[in-house]
Amino acid sequence: MKKNAVVYNVSRNVARKIMEKCSGRFFGITYITKKSGKVAKLNGRLNVTKYLKGGKENRKEDLITAFDVKSGQYRKVFLDQVIEINADNKKFIF
Repeated sequence: MKKNAVVYNVSRNVARKIMEKCSGRFFGITYITKKSGKVAKLNGRLNVTKYLKGGKENRKEDLITAFDVKSGQYRKVFLDQVIEINADNKKFIF
């Protein structure tokens, strides 16, 4: 993220729209894991299908599936656990 990035305070229901708007482009998410309660970071993209093995995606409204490029795995993130999103040189704080 560049030093002159714009910072926005937004509500959580905007999180899905922000990530979907970046479809195909990289973004960063800081979130709290549901299982351990630790803060985690993810740098990834939506709509990556290269590594899919089959099965059906769980399309719940409170979940989003992103491909984490650092680990090379898909991650499901609960939207109510998102703390921050960095996308398009903008920082969105929840």
